[in-house]
Amino acid sequence: MTTINPGPIQGSKRSVRGTLIALTGIIANLALTTLKLIAGILAHSVTLIADAINNLTDASSSVVVMVGFRLSNRPADHKHPYGHARYEYISAFLTAIFIIIAATVLGKSSIDRIIEPHYIYTVNALTYIALAVSLCVKLFLAIFYHLASKRLNSLAIKSAGVDSRNDIIITLFALLSALIFTNTGVNADGAFGLLISAFILISGIKLFFDALSPLIGHADNDTISQLKNKILCYPNILGVHDIMVHNYGVTKKYAVAHVEVLSKTDIYECHKLIDKIERDILIETGINISIHVDPCEISDPLFVKTKISATQALTSCDSRITIHDFRMDKTETGYDLFFDVLLPYDMNMEKEQIISIVKTALDSDTNFAFFINIDRN
Repeated sequence: MTTINPGPIQGSKRSVRGTLIALTGIIANLALTTLKLIAGILAHSVTLIADAINNLTDASSSVVVMVGFRLSNRPADHKHPYGHARYEYISAFLTAIFIIIAATVLGKSSIDRIIEPHYIYTVNALTYIALAVSLCVKLFLAIFYHLASKRLNSLAIKSAGVDSRNDIIITLFALLSALIFTNTGVNADGAFGLLISAFILISGIKLFFDALSPLIGHADNDTISQLKNKILCYPNILGVHDIMVHNYGVTKKYAVAHVEVLSKTDIYECHKLIDKIERDILIETGINISIHVDPCEISDPLFVKTKISATQALTSCDSRITIHDFRMDKTETGYDLFFDVLLPYDMNMEKEQIISIVKTALDSDTNFAFFINIDRN
């Protein structure tokens, strides 16, 4: 039977790990801030001082991440029945803002140095020591954050990891600037600072939208696909559709799904099967899923013929169109036809147009009344 990928570490254990990871970042970045600030002031280097300020911003970001983990672990209450796990998304969002601010400040300082290039710039042993230590520490943090974000499935920690990767680029540029000045006397401090700020700004903007997306409510296509494959593995399930996943944090997901079963299935046995599916998914993934049952009639030749004709008529317009919840109810004058049409987001089609297409394809000798809902894929 198909299994779904297990979710991240949950509860207080996840909060403790996230807090310790953020604390590691705070300590490391504060140490680098102190070292680079001293070296930058002695060398009169805008790149090195800006790098120190960037590390201070990183420490502040780690504080935000730590607070986010602590707040996200708060239990549900009457005002927030789904818990507070989205605080972690907010901390990632704020981290992205910190990165954008740091890039803006660095860019302004670099432009000032390019416009007014006449200033003292010296390179000494402390400059190289500070840069070498920074490279080692930031490389460690980048790997550390990357592995931790995978283990905890944390966007906030991933953002910190991207920031550490940016810092490696910054430090390499600062080192290159120092080497060029030492060997040629050419002062490229302002130019390198501007290049660094542009790189950071692009990364910050990307992280900004990555963090904003789950707050707005983005499509969780991977989870939807996994849930569909999982449910279809159970006996007597003919089809699955209308799966919706609501994300209230990395470890807080709720889902709804519609499943098709034979209309003649015993209601007690059907209910028992649905309970088992919901329970298995909760145990395996931590996702609370609620499943709605749609009875499906496949033994009536007229039903089968009508459904095939309607499906073929719509897919001939666009192969991406699908239909579900197909039902026929006999009336005194003919049949009431119920079904949902799943349209791509980039396709506009009115109900009247759909009815016209399907009606043309069906047997003209049978009187059909149409009741159609339009869904989006």
